[in-house]
Amino acid sequence: MSGKILNDKTRDVLRSFADKLWVSLINTDSDIKNIQDIYNKSVDELLPAPESDSKKKTTSKKGPSIPIPFYGHVEVEWCCGVKKNHRLYTQCVKTKPVDCDYCTVCMRQATNNADGKPNCGNINERAKMWNENLDYKPPGMKQEIPYINIMKKLNINISDVQEEVEKMGWGEIPGCHLIEKKVTRGRPKTKIVIKDSDEDEQAPKKRGRPMSVKSIAPLDTELIEMFIRQSL
Repeated sequence: MSGKILNDKTRDVLRSFADKLWVSLINTDSDIKNIQDIYNKSVDELLPAPESDSKKKTTSKKGPSIPIPFYGHVEVEWCCGVKKNHRLYTQCVKTKPVDCDYCTVCMRQATNNADGKPNCGNINERAKMWNENLDYKPPGMKQEIPYINIMKKLNINISDVQEEVEKMGWGEIPGCHLIEKKVTRGRPKTKIVIKDSDEDEQAPKKRGRPMSVKSIAPLDTELIEMFIRQSL
């Protein structure tokens, strides 16, 4: 290998290796005839052989043991899908495949949806949209709610939450998740329309046909008076 092909960094690494190899050789008491064995042994000690793919273990950070809200942290080893998780809409904790962003379940949902995303969305897009108003709302689903609502519902202790968050390395939960929001159930109440006072004063309309006004013929004395007036 010529010096033109090697850069300065590679040349320094190989020179350092050669120096260590020489020291290893001269410190060996074996006969010079066994130089090949000594060389191979020295190389193995200085440059351990890489592990085969079958021996390599894929490690991924475990998900929290209790529900923890989403507030911007995305784990690169986890699936990029979003799970409902008690209306917290957090990242799917399953390990992400090498050649895909979604786990098997989230990928099945994405395939069946027109937007190509799982039912609750993509975690990277959710991270870009996240804000302290907690207004994330997947299509056809309810809006996310503060974490304090879930803590009370599931009887989660704040000390357990702090311990779990510290273990995950996500930092403190923001204050917007600690302000309880009243959640109403069932159908909204119908509004009662109050009429104006002018309408109340009007007399109620009578039912049926209106009464016909009958014409009354004038009396004889009235006819005489009318005749006198016309003749004057």
